[in-house]
Amino acid sequence: MIVPRRPFLEGDSEPRLVIRSTIEEDGTPVPPVIWALRRNAEVPDHEMHSPVDGLDRRYRSFDERHVSPPKTALQMAEQHGVYDAAFGAGKPAEARRQYFASASREAGSYLDTVVSFPDDPDLTRDLKFFGEIHVAKHDVHDTEPLTELPVARGAGLKQGEYVVHDADQLILPYLPDALVRGVSFRGLPGGKPNETYDFPGPWPQAEPLRLRIEEGTGAPERSLIGRQLTVFLPKAEAATVRMSCRIAASDLDTFRTWQLLTGSPLWNDPVTGLPQAKKDELTAASADGENWLITPYVELTLVHAVEKPLERPVLSDLTFNRTAEQTSAQLVGTVRAHARSTGRVDVDATWTEWLDDVTQDAPQRITGHAHVGELTLRPADNTRSLLGIRHEFRDTRHRNVTYTPTATTRFREFFHPAITDRAELITRVGPAGAGPAGRGWAVPSSRRPEPPLVSHAVPTFRWESSVDHGAHKVTRIRRRAGFRVFLRRPWFSSGDDELLALVLDPGTAATGLPDDLVTRCAADPVGTDTTALPHLAPVNFPNAALTATGLQTAETVAGAPATVTVVAFAPVFDPQRRLWYCDIDVDLGAAADTTAYFPYLRPALARYQPSSVDPLQLSKVVLGEFTQLAPDRTVSGAMTTDGRIHIELGGPATATAVGKRAGAGLPGMAASRRVVASVQQRPLTGGDLDWTGTGATLDLTCVARGTGFAWTGDLTPPAPSLPLLSSFRLVIEEYETYLTDRTTATGTVTAGGTTLPVGRRLVHADTFALTTTLLGRIVLQE
Repeated sequence: MIVPRRPFLEGDSEPRLVIRSTIEEDGTPVPPVIWALRRNAEVPDHEMHSPVDGLDRRYRSFDERHVSPPKTALQMAEQHGVYDAAFGAGKPAEARRQYFASASREAGSYLDTVVSFPDDPDLTRDLKFFGEIHVAKHDVHDTEPLTELPVARGAGLKQGEYVVHDADQLILPYLPDALVRGVSFRGLPGGKPNETYDFPGPWPQAEPLRLRIEEGTGAPERSLIGRQLTVFLPKAEAATVRMSCRIAASDLDTFRTWQLLTGSPLWNDPVTGLPQAKKDELTAASADGENWLITPYVELTLVHAVEKPLERPVLSDLTFNRTAEQTSAQLVGTVRAHARSTGRVDVDATWTEWLDDVTQDAPQRITGHAHVGELTLRPADNTRSLLGIRHEFRDTRHRNVTYTPTATTRFREFFHPAITDRAELITRVGPAGAGPAGRGWAVPSSRRPEPPLVSHAVPTFRWESSVDHGAHKVTRIRRRAGFRVFLRRPWFSSGDDELLALVLDPGTAATGLPDDLVTRCAADPVGTDTTALPHLAPVNFPNAALTATGLQTAETVAGAPATVTVVAFAPVFDPQRRLWYCDIDVDLGAAADTTAYFPYLRPALARYQPSSVDPLQLSKVVLGEFTQLAPDRTVSGAMTTDGRIHIELGGPATATAVGKRAGAGLPGMAASRRVVASVQQRPLTGGDLDWTGTGATLDLTCVARGTGFAWTGDLTPPAPSLPLLSSFRLVIEEYETYLTDRTTATGTVTAGGTTLPVGRRLVHADTFALTTTLLGRIVLQE
């Protein structure tokens, strides 16, 4: 029998013994005695003197139960012959008196407040007087009056009440089973497979045992003084122990079950029967309480409950199952946790994403949170699949999501609600899973992006400047960069990381895809440029953020999706224009960059979502406007010894229709364009719109330079002027010359003896800063 020594706390019962502890957030162990001191001061219903029954309900560093032999009836004891010595001829009267005194204990129970001693029934102990017996309530808020002890013979306690005996050594109040010699425990932590302990003393003097659990490791310890068996449990350990009675091997024949076994052919057949060693083993095991047909067992549960899981949960690398148009994503991976102390792992998600609301001045980053799901762990599930954890986004967009696991203690039922209501006490948060780049795990988009809304495109340049102080020369170089594409809002139709893709033909222009699906380039048909332009490939776009091959278009060619290559660029928001833009650098190769004059590029553009379900990475293709790539220009200015400025402009050029009329070579090139240098001035306090001409103007002359041409001349600055009330600059302007009608002409050119009306288009302009010496001379600012 199991008898409680103290009131039950949360999760306790007669067959369940519980101790409690925790760890610090950093993993430092907190022993049960320290934990109990903390929580007793914080948690209600755990006073030294409980208002409901006056008992001590404080948390303790140990738990214990009295274990006593089973009760028997007087008739059963007589049938086993334990009273034979008291009857018959010549038996002393004292023996008969002892028989009648002990026989009166047959009706005893653990509700008795006055108990006689088994070895001397004439001696009694008043348990109530010594405060060793109490009535306790299961519900500490029960308002029913407490039952007073003693109760009438045959009466019991009210519902919700039980009796506790808090003496160190329990006095057996009834007749013990005559065949029971001790108790057997199977499965004690740290013990042998079967541990037996005797109830000492001749019948009926069987002394109960006190079973105690404490934190620790190692074999059970038995204290001969006080009859205490101490079992040690490490944190988060729970053990199920089978407890049964031990009997003497000589008493086995009393049981019919044993007689059937030992009388069977299995036992006795000399050929097929059990060997003697096996018979001896079965006999010893049955006597030691391991044969449930003879000595049925009851189960004890020993628990070391921990308030907080002993280890943080950790997520493995994650992937995601998502199909087209699906608004949720199935997490694929595992979570590792300390399952013996962790009953549940919750998975929570956080992320940030762009929200481009066109009603707002600018896009903004917003933060999202979600509880994704939870997993219930079995005690052996240290590693558990995330199968069944599905993140519902309610849209098809891509996001970079950080997933965080939170472990909750397996032992919630053993702690007061005031503890379990505080998440920080019963949970441990694992490291956030933010993916290999630390930006979050990429959950793919499940729908094609929307086609981009192209606003316009402009050319882009790179400028270089150098100064030769010895020659008093300043050189400025304009190099072609590419073009800038402006995009209308909103962006991020498929979520974060959405790029603008320039779609390229992976084949050749002759055998490749239709022109309306891929980017093309060609020479300007107006001029005489014969430069061989390359078939466009990713190498021609050096600043691409990403290059991808083998992508399928939304459009079909000959009934099937086309396969293309893309170079992708990350859009940047322009707060002034309230547009997105991408700078696309174009490198046509060394040969083309040296000779190509205003080649055309017609971009095929699409939104590109790299993190997308195959094959939904690309939107439909949108054709951009034709963009001309300006040629490189080198302009230099140098001071001559006589105070003039020597100017030279060079770079790729072709003859226009006017030049073709003027003739081949130098005459044709000279007629194809006009390069003008002039000096401008403005007041010292003026702005960019205040520049005006000074009258110092020069048309540069076209000359041959190697295999090409240049325009050169010496410009005389204005005469010195004092005081210094203006600032000056040198302006170089290059104009293409083209044929026009006389009503719109801005000038004339004589070609082949014929005067032709012409117009001019500005194709390049640059400025040089001028400075004034102490004597008022205007010179180049070096």
